[in-house]
Amino acid sequence: METMPADAPDLLVEISQRKFTPETIQLLRKDMDDISRKYASISRLERQVYSPEKLRYFTLSVLGDQWTAPLFDVPPYETQRK
Repeated sequence: METMPADAPDLLVEISQRKFTPETIQLLRKDMDDISRKYASISRLERQVYSPEKLRYFTLSVLGDQWTAPLFDVPPYETQRK
């Protein structure tokens, strides 16, 4: 799911949940760490090369948790009849 509101054209939001093996979860965590380090490094370099007026803030939030309750596979609520 992607959402790009008219008042925030640079905003990209994706919320999803998938099932993986523990090995794939480890690979995903490594990839997330790699991309975070990559763009932190680029940011440090650009702050040295460009004037502050040329740079824009961009907030990157990456969240992954293998213990999160299912977002979509939640069983319907059932009441107990007495």
